[in-house]
Amino acid sequence: MDSVIRVSGLNKSFGGKQVLFDLGLAVRPGEMVALIGASGSGKSTLLRHLSGLACSDGKGASEIEVLGRPLQADGKLNPQVRRLRAEAGKAPGKSRCAWSVMRNLRSWMRLSMAGQCR
Repeated sequence: MDSVIRVSGLNKSFGGKQVLFDLGLAVRPGEMVALIGASGSGKSTLLRHLSGLACSDGKGASEIEVLGRPLQADGKLNPQVRRLRAEAGKAPGKSRCAWSVMRNLRSWMRLSMAGQCR
């Protein structure tokens, strides 16, 4: 697996304000990434997309892959998104740091389920 997270061509707008424009991102195994930006710049929106809780605008060829599996493409979620979320929460071996991060992310995803795209 070349990247644990791969995003390409992601676009998202809210009422005419575009917060993500043709976003591309690749995170390799072992890399640490910080999202830094002003309020309203799209940090939380990106995290919602990576969690499968938001869909792109569907303009162009957008793709999101997590752990080598497609999470969404062209504004449509993978029908097995719940199973993919569960798999993302499993940490192999004794990686307590990764388990803690993934466990927190899973908890956040469950709390945010009300706004999920269909």
